[in-house]
Amino acid sequence: MNNIVPFKSNFKKAKMLDALNNKLMYFSTALLIIGSVLKSIPAVNLAVSSWIEILNAVLIVAIFVLGLIVDYIYRNAETLRRIDLVDNSFGTRLSEKKSKDYYTNDENDFGFKKIGVNNFESAFFTYSILKESINKERFKSGIISFLFFIFAICGYEKILILILQLTIPFALISRLYKTEVLYCCSKLVCDNYRSIFDKAKELSETKFHAEIVKNLLVYESNLAWSCILLDDATYHRMNETLSLEWNNIKADYDLM
Repeated sequence: MNNIVPFKSNFKKAKMLDALNNKLMYFSTALLIIGSVLKSIPAVNLAVSSWIEILNAVLIVAIFVLGLIVDYIYRNAETLRRIDLVDNSFGTRLSEKKSKDYYTNDENDFGFKKIGVNNFESAFFTYSILKESINKERFKSGIISFLFFIFAICGYEKILILILQLTIPFALISRLYKTEVLYCCSKLVCDNYRSIFDKAKELSETKFHAEIVKNLLVYESNLAWSCILLDDATYHRMNETLSLEWNNIKADYDLM
């Protein structure tokens, strides 16, 4: 089955640049350690460590700028995805090109229930992938932040260099915080959808629609705020298993 995802190229570009940014961050960490070690060796010319400091400062600025570009591309992709979510759920024609087989809930009629099911599917995949990959993010952020704090504070007397060096750990801590919030939010949204669809027959139509809209806004607002790209390797490794789990969830909660 050939699916059509109009916003796929945007996400692919954002992930490619984000991967490049991660590599630059690792390289910057290596330069930080090398520069600190060279400064502690009397026989090494101070000019060498100074040039390493300058190179690392330029690299950190590049990481910052590239991060802004990634966020910009990601936000554009998310805007297209949200418009497509509305089109797929209500049968509208708001986007230039509709997706095909991106969501797997076409057996549902157009309306509030379908947008709830579609959003439930997105939240389920987000939560499951973050649950699997978040420890890797915690480890990476912890190690790199620790190294930058130790080497930057102990090894650099120039205030400008020190400030630039400290932007890396603060950026990593901020990103980890956003990842943790999105992880908790997506879990909460999944739990709420289970509750909503479990008692759907007991709710009035207005109450049912209101609960779906409220839950959708919680998930989408946190997703837009966080600008967190899910790990591609984890997604591809888990996609088949998660798809089977999602089909079981649909059967359990009568979402077919």
